[in-house]
Amino acid sequence: LGTSDSAKRGTRGIMIIAGIDAATTSGIGILQGTKLLCAQSFKSEGANDAEIFSNFRSWLTVMLKEYNVEYAAIEAPLPTNRGVFQFKIGNSDAFGQSVQKVMRPMSSMATFLRLYGLRAHAIQLCHELKIEYGEVNVRDWRGAIYGQRNAPKGQKNASVWWKQQAVERCKLLGWEVHQTDACEAALIAD
Repeated sequence: LGTSDSAKRGTRGIMIIAGIDAATTSGIGILQGTKLLCAQSFKSEGANDAEIFSNFRSWLTVMLKEYNVEYAAIEAPLPTNRGVFQFKIGNSDAFGQSVQKVMRPMSSMATFLRLYGLRAHAIQLCHELKIEYGEVNVRDWRGAIYGQRNAPKGQKNASVWWKQQAVERCKLLGWEVHQTDACEAALIAD
């Protein structure tokens, strides 16, 4: 979706809000009231984090300025102190085998560092452009949009399931968005 003069706040008096899903493949959704002005995904290419951060920053600067964004809702990155439980079968001296519940990290430290770096660029850029911003936890915005904070039990890949829910929700709202990261960003703004 493109920009138009009606996308400017002065003509309609309704605040322009961006939802930002900052990751290596980021999404942005920009709303004016209930009207979707823009929803797009961006894959930040680069040989290292510095190039990825630079490309992300350039893209986000253009998007925020082009649509005169006044408020940004930024999805908070994953916390580093959380993990996923899995069961490990091991040998036991007395009974043959034992089952242990083991927690593994949700992601690698390199991924966490990149997510927190992108977050830092997003909030610094909002500060520089004098755009108010806030961070929203993924479970909180999903709870507000879908009425549930967790994927149903038994989902093999909760991330894929949630992304499909975002596509379906955008269809329901009449928003022509097909990129999953863009769908989620539009719903963060919503």
